[in-house]
Amino acid sequence: MKKTKKPNILIISHAASLNGAEKALLEFVDFLKREEFVCNVILPKMGPLRKRLSLMDVKCYTVPCGWWIKKKLNQKEETAQDIKNLNAVLKIKKIIEKTDSKVVITNSIVIPWGAFAALAAEKPHVWMIHEFGDQDHGFTFKIPYKKMLKIIDCLSDLVVVNSKAVKNYVVGVIDNKKIIQAYYSIKIDTKSLNDKKLYFQNKNSLKVVLIGRIVPSKGQKDAVLAIKELVNKNLKVELLLVGKSKKKKIEYIKDIRQIIRENNLSKNIKIHGFVDNPFSILKQADLALMCSPNEAFGRVTLEAMLLEKPVIGTNAGGTKELIKNKYNGFLYQPGDYKDLARKIEFFYLDKKELKRCGKNSLSLAKKIVNPKNTLEKIYKNILKLNKK
Repeated sequence: MKKTKKPNILIISHAASLNGAEKALLEFVDFLKREEFVCNVILPKMGPLRKRLSLMDVKCYTVPCGWWIKKKLNQKEETAQDIKNLNAVLKIKKIIEKTDSKVVITNSIVIPWGAFAALAAEKPHVWMIHEFGDQDHGFTFKIPYKKMLKIIDCLSDLVVVNSKAVKNYVVGVIDNKKIIQAYYSIKIDTKSLNDKKLYFQNKNSLKVVLIGRIVPSKGQKDAVLAIKELVNKNLKVELLLVGKSKKKKIEYIKDIRQIIRENNLSKNIKIHGFVDNPFSILKQADLALMCSPNEAFGRVTLEAMLLEKPVIGTNAGGTKELIKNKYNGFLYQPGDYKDLARKIEFFYLDKKELKRCGKNSLSLAKKIVNPKNTLEKIYKNILKLNKK
């Protein structure tokens, strides 16, 4: 029986780094290639994402473009940005035609240029939304949020969201029939688990980790203040904050360092820079935290669960979809660091519960990352678009 030829697909990425949305792109491309799709990817610049795609034999194109969020630009800079974005639409349209792409995918809420190019080329368009945009990252868009969602609705044949929380946030404006909710299909990089570097210093401590950009929207201050409470009770705990800070939010990490310094917590709390692959750090930890007051999904939460770690996270956003209270961790109200401290102390005092919740984390995570519930759901709908 003759195989049906799969449609060529063009994916537009808003960034060339290796943050959550870009890692999801890599996982999706890997899946599509195994399903015999031909994938091409457009990046705004050079970066580590391009290197990873090249290793997968994926053709990459560079098309500089800006995001449709507000920035402090003068009139001349604003005009130059508009011209760059218009040129991006034209260049993407040419690449659609050159690659004979039948479906175009945009991989973030922050760039509409691929959607406009798909419209001009009369091709189906899929918008993958990995974030709230405003609530989690604090972005202010150039047009009101609801109007932006209406544009996404108009320019998309399919909208893929990474959590129920994001779906509930956009469904009032975007047609529910267009929306597919699919969690990430994360795989553990087993090679990285062989890392011999020791990230924690005290052999007998409860080892706690929080991974994410060190900015107010990730809530690291909750974790730092909770550890302060526990150290004051003479409990042996260590916290590792993993992530880079932003220059615009430099005051936040300064505040955190000041709390550490003023309370003599330097032996208990360490700040580590960005890591491309967090698995080796998670493996060495006993417990993971997700302190973001409004995380759209929580990729790091799921990564920790896959490594049998209980997670304590905020009762908000996509985090509460991944953590079942007293089953694989605990939920706490954002900002209530004393309650967070109590829940860390629970695991400190009861290692059997720590182990039980860790096993439950893995069991739940395996169900979540099942390709049938994630990537297969997306690609089957893409095939339907190609038949229209």
